[in-house]
Amino acid sequence: MFGALALGAAGILWRYSAGHPEAMLWLAVLAAQALPYFASLASAAISARAAVAVAARPTTQPAGLKPVAEAGTLGGAVHEPQRSAA
Repeated sequence: MFGALALGAAGILWRYSAGHPEAMLWLAVLAAQALPYFASLASAAISARAAVAVAARPTTQPAGLKPVAEAGTLGGAVHEPQRSAA
């Protein structure tokens, strides 16, 4: 949609000179309508760039740090069920 609006604005600018106030009004209208599409493309590009930067980070843990809890345990401690004295 952004491309179509930008192409239409460029066509108006190419066909008519700056001396036509009606053509310049339509150019302004098309540019105003294209602005939200440009903003969405820009924010998507920024988001994709940030995702690539996060994916490029190393995933190893720094030396000296240990996991807080193992899978299936509560707080890292192993809890045994109580046995009844029979």
